[in-house]
Amino acid sequence: MKWRLVFLPVLTMSAMAGPALAQPVDLPIPPAKTSEYPTGISVAENDAGPVYVNQQGQTLYGMDLRTVQRWAPDGVSYCSTRCSEWEPVLAPADSKPNIAYPRGFGPRRRAEQAKLAAKGYHAQPQKAPDWTVIEGPHGLQWVYKGWHMVYTRKGDQQGSTQHDGASNFIWNTLKFVPQ
Repeated sequence: MKWRLVFLPVLTMSAMAGPALAQPVDLPIPPAKTSEYPTGISVAENDAGPVYVNQQGQTLYGMDLRTVQRWAPDGVSYCSTRCSEWEPVLAPADSKPNIAYPRGFGPRRRAEQAKLAAKGYHAQPQKAPDWTVIEGPHGLQWVYKGWHMVYTRKGDQQGSTQHDGASNFIWNTLKFVPQ
């Protein structure tokens, strides 16, 4: 009988802790600003609603860099040695990166800013365009809404969304939210 009295408050407190610990990653991705997508990417309807897919119909997932930066100082390179079951969605070879992510996403010194500006990169904007290109660990790679490096799950069937929220919400389906 005593264990019930102890267990109930602990269970109640843990259930209430969820919303109080919400991170920016938990917030919904803003609506799309454009109906133009990178070559080979489109919107398809499936059990999760409208999501972005590649030419094979595989659901696109975003590796949320805000989540990864909690324990990896360089979120962009996080999947260079890990994530073997994920396939990056690479941008065409003639693409030019248009967003630069410094190590740790922290403030940059003036010299670093000048060096990046000379290469034609721009600092991560507050309101990123829908689709941007960065120099990822596997080459030029697509990023969605400025924070979600785009991947597919190797071997996934067309329309599958079974990995949504995987690895403590590092991986999230890229849901299409119309304007």
